[in-house]
Formats: sequence, C-alpha cells, structure tokens
Amino acid sequence: MPLALRATLLALSAFALNLPAGAWRARSRKGSLSWLAAIHAPIPFAFLLRRLLGLSIGFVLLSLVFAVAGQLLGGRLWPPRPRAS
Repeated sequence: MPLALRATLLALSAFALNLPAGAWRARSRKGSLSWLAAIHAPIPFAFLLRRLLGLSIGFVLLSLVFAVAGQLLGGRLWPPRPRAS
C-alpha cells in the first residue's frame, strides 16, 4: 500500500475515532475522570493503527492534528445537553 494512502487512512481514522470521544468530552465536567478518559481513550487505537500500517513515529503529529480536530468537531456537533432543573 502506498505511503500516502496509509498516511491518509491514519489521519481519517484518527479524526473519526475522536468524533464520538469529542462529544463525550463536551458532556463531561472539565478536569473530571470522565473528561480525561474521553481525551485519552482513542490514543491506543491510533497507536495500534499506526503500527499496523507500518508508519514511523514521524506520523504521530499527523494523527495528533486530526485527533484534535475530531475532538473539537465532535464537541460542536453533539453539544452538551441542557441540565434539568
């Protein structure tokens, strides 16, 4: 598989994995255990995918940029629910 295709697959997968995690993060209280878990839960999957695709550590920055974008967009697409009073 060409390097460009593997890098694109890594970037899009990191983005897609972080969309639901971003929604989870947006619904959690900042600094809570749930908030930290939402940020860090996709990391092992991105690491595993990078290794399975045979990409070097130099591609971590690419996956990080797309992961942050997925977190931010996920938080905006599924904003926190209003709290019942």
